[in-house]
Amino acid sequence: MVIPFITALSYPLRGVKACWGTKELRRLAVIPVLLHGFFFLLHFIIGYTLFNEKMHLLVEMGDAWYHTIFEGALYFLLLLLLAGGSALLSFLLTTLCASSIFEHLSEKTETVFHPDKTQKADYAEGLSISRMIRGIVSELKKMGSYLLILALLLPLHLIPGAGSMLYVILFALSTSFFLAYDYLSHTLSRYGYEYEEMKSFLLKNPSTSFGFGLGCFGLLLIPFASIVIAPATVVGGTLLLHKIGFETGKTDVKGKRDTDIEPT
Repeated sequence: MVIPFITALSYPLRGVKACWGTKELRRLAVIPVLLHGFFFLLHFIIGYTLFNEKMHLLVEMGDAWYHTIFEGALYFLLLLLLAGGSALLSFLLTTLCASSIFEHLSEKTETVFHPDKTQKADYAEGLSISRMIRGIVSELKKMGSYLLILALLLPLHLIPGAGSMLYVILFALSTSFFLAYDYLSHTLSRYGYEYEEMKSFLLKNPSTSFGFGLGCFGLLLIPFASIVIAPATVVGGTLLLHKIGFETGKTDVKGKRDTDIEPT
């Protein structure tokens, strides 16, 4: 179980190298990056315009030199919070709107690295409107499920002592599983996998799922790195699936278990 976990843990980084080091993939990956940058600037500008006056009122203290220093420090902190909120919101909006682009990126990854194994679904041609709508609906379902899980974990804080620690552990596990599901689904869905089949596949390969998801989680924790990490993890997820092997039938999930992964 250790080798599959460590192998999968490395694939987000491999995705970074493959995505931004390959011309064909880089051309496609830059689209969600630009989309992410647009959402970030839009949210930050709107937020700064709306709350600038209130921020001044909040931190205004007096005319003494130490008041000026403290006021500047608080103002800077509030700007950081606004930037962090903008980064999170832009990440979620990009994930929601760029689902079809990520599918196409996964498809292109197969074409570049596994041309003999590429199998396109009937609908997986180009970036059609129907494909974009289907992707948005799918992302809304995934985000809704994830937020519901986090809400169910909140009561753990009421347990004295170990409650908060248990919440942190389960939060990390849930987030890792969600990220694995999110970034692997762009490949699996093109092969006809539905929600239950994707979940079954991930649960059949727990070491691989949590290893890959934890690797994605770690990279996304780097401040503002998500703008270039997200498309790369889709590439890494596609390469990982071809590493472990997976069944391309709609109802058959007889892919290899993660215990079959060979160390690399």
